[in-house]
Amino acid sequence: MLLNQGAPTKLSWLYPNSKNLFTWSMAIIMLCGLFVFNWPPETILFTYFFETIIIGFIHIVKLSTTFLFSTSATTKTGKHDRSKIISIPFFAFHYFFFVAIQSVFVFTFFDEHINDIKDSFNILENYAVVLNQPGMWMAVLSIALTKIAMALQNFFIPKRYLTQTVDSLFMQPYLRIFIQQLVTILTGFGFIIFNASVVSAVLLIIIRLMVDLALQHTMRNKEFKNEMIKTINKSNRGKDKKDAEEQLSSFLED
Repeated sequence: MLLNQGAPTKLSWLYPNSKNLFTWSMAIIMLCGLFVFNWPPETILFTYFFETIIIGFIHIVKLSTTFLFSTSATTKTGKHDRSKIISIPFFAFHYFFFVAIQSVFVFTFFDEHINDIKDSFNILENYAVVLNQPGMWMAVLSIALTKIAMALQNFFIPKRYLTQTVDSLFMQPYLRIFIQQLVTILTGFGFIIFNASVVSAVLLIIIRLMVDLALQHTMRNKEFKNEMIKTINKSNRGKDKKDAEEQLSSFLED
């Protein structure tokens, strides 16, 4: 049962509702995996790193769909701007290059917690080892289905690809990825420093839930959006307010 009934309060953005249902579902699945299905705490940690990879593949599909069907991606002559297709492989290259660098860092610090991880630079081999950990396939599948459902709800079913452009979507994942992975890495140090794996896993799930809910609330905060739109308009030298709003929306949404 959704809890945001009645008059809104300052903390109503924390309550489960139709807009954050998938975010809450993901947290509940991780907690159930930890305490019901007995997933090792390390499974929770690495599942959130796999989330980054999943988001990258989903975003490539978003960019491709937008390139093919957007009614806004046309030149002044009314023809589709086919030069934007180069942005898609360019995004894939630098996004997954970022993931690779991050992965080396992660495998270096957490190699003692996962058996068979020897050389942190053997990224593909190390991910294959991680995928063979107890509960990992179920956790990754759960988070993949959740992210796909969120993309369908927020992007594909509303047909937002018709009004977006490849340029406006290009940097969309980075705000969330930077914040989420920073939280994941910092919380993950609890596995090493305090040797409190279960506690660290629970904290990671809760903090990630709070961060995701806060980002979603920010997207719906009109005062914040108006201030950000003013800032974007200044940097865009007076472009249409609607363009600034779409630019901000695409940056904050899943």
